[in-house]
Amino acid sequence: MAKKVLQLLLIGSLGFVTVTGCTDGGAVKPDASKMPNGTAQQAKMPIRFYSQGYQTKIDVASHDVVTPYIENKFNIEFTEMYVNNDQPLKERLNQWIATKNLPDVMMMDKAGASYAVSTGQFVDLTDYIKDMSNLQKWFPQQYWSRFMNDGKKYQIPTPLVDTNSSDPKYADDPYNSGKRLTSLYVREDLLAKAGYKFKSLKDIKKDTVDQGKKPTIQDFAIEPAIKTPEDFYQLLKKMKDLNVTANGKPLIPISFPIWAQFHFGSMFDFGHWTLDKNGTVDGFLGSQDAKKYHEYMNRLYQEGLLDKDFIIQKDDQLQTKAATGQLGVILAVLNLDAVRQSLLNIDPSMELRAIPWPKENPDKGYYDIYEGSFWRILIRKDFPDIKRLTQYLDWTLSDEALDLMSWGPENAGIWKMQDGKKVFIDPQVESDMLTGKLGGKGADYYGLYSRQFYSKASYFGLGWYLVRDYNPKSPLRSYPPKYDLYVMNSGMIANGSYNVSGTASYGDGSKEAEAVSNSYWTFTTLDVAKLLTPKTKDEFDKNWNAIITKYMKDTNYEQAAKNMVQWFKDNPPAKK
Repeated sequence: MAKKVLQLLLIGSLGFVTVTGCTDGGAVKPDASKMPNGTAQQAKMPIRFYSQGYQTKIDVASHDVVTPYIENKFNIEFTEMYVNNDQPLKERLNQWIATKNLPDVMMMDKAGASYAVSTGQFVDLTDYIKDMSNLQKWFPQQYWSRFMNDGKKYQIPTPLVDTNSSDPKYADDPYNSGKRLTSLYVREDLLAKAGYKFKSLKDIKKDTVDQGKKPTIQDFAIEPAIKTPEDFYQLLKKMKDLNVTANGKPLIPISFPIWAQFHFGSMFDFGHWTLDKNGTVDGFLGSQDAKKYHEYMNRLYQEGLLDKDFIIQKDDQLQTKAATGQLGVILAVLNLDAVRQSLLNIDPSMELRAIPWPKENPDKGYYDIYEGSFWRILIRKDFPDIKRLTQYLDWTLSDEALDLMSWGPENAGIWKMQDGKKVFIDPQVESDMLTGKLGGKGADYYGLYSRQFYSKASYFGLGWYLVRDYNPKSPLRSYPPKYDLYVMNSGMIANGSYNVSGTASYGDGSKEAEAVSNSYWTFTTLDVAKLLTPKTKDEFDKNWNAIITKYMKDTNYEQAAKNMVQWFKDNPPAKK
């Protein structure tokens, strides 16, 4: 998951320079009475930041009122920002260590963080985390064991709220539309032409969202139901038989990025490390249905249902195919909203609809995993003021910080109080902020929180990762609630691909588990073609046996599986 999900989490162009606030031509400063004790007297604290989860630098708000405020409040300065590149993280990390140029704060995935901790260059934050009350509030305490090394807390999780849960706090929140999960999206016009019966999203919206009601799972039902991989195969086959064209080119029933083949396999008992009811643990190419899944991929490829170019095409090429109507089903494109709008502009009947993940076994196969967080932050052990840094990071999860980064400081003049609530003063700001529009006077103008934009200040903290899915201080809450049908369509029907019970794991951070994962990703780019191109079962079996034998040997898979058995004993799934 960590290999490429970053490209979908953060699609926008990212880069930054130093900016000042817009009030009186200078930086917007905090109220001195609200500053932490002694902060103003402390020396300036520069922060150099690395993120494994981003490949481009963050944008700069043209009239950023948030970053200068926070820098003044804590007497800090956000300086260098390093993002992911093609160099392997271990190699880059070791270069930084050798040149004594390690960034102050580093955000990584589980495997990266575990290796980084093993270098001895990062501080044990156990005693500091005890005082991070806002982190304790937002991060589920039962998952702490999954973010520890040798019983110590080197890692600060970036909290992730499960807004699709049945917890009344979220389920009954009229402002919560849930979380958009990664789904299979099918064009409604093709579904109808292929003979499927359903209520269109347009009609669902008219009967529910437009009436201030939440849709139900039944509203999204399709007949006949597409429950299994075989059902999905029949859908693709029917689409192909329609002989539809786009721009003079034949319809491609399905395409997705090369990395998404791992997640496409969530239709089977395939994917992340998982714990069976009988205590068996397997994962990746060692998964129970790994061969069955790749036989299925071979079938789609040989019958022209899967895009022949999916292994070699670039993300922008896939985006273009989807946006011009050349695809029947899409999975993971650069900008889903842009694709949807482009299709609607071509023909209003070409609405994209998320469908439930087909499952060979409803209890197995997960596109992703909920552990309360995905990314985690480390701090180099010789950072001069670790306490102030952790205080700052924790503050970014506070009500004060969430409010500040959602609305801007009071003296910026962006909002006013009306009927006991904050509202925007400028009608254009109000419109742009409530609709998420960029390029006007919205989030990217003032440096405020938004799903579509992230300012320098919000990026260098923990709060932004939280509010992407749930923001208790969102400006939307000052206005009548408006549900997001598209988010609910995805979130409500894709839950089967999202593990929340703890029976799945990214790994234990060991070298064996890392090898199992890394070797799989190498396979997806180098060797998967050997399983797609065979035209006979004998040829497929021969290639599969060669691949799996080498994989098991090169990764020491048996030892990795034993490690994961112990890991699940130490980190047991949640009790039902």
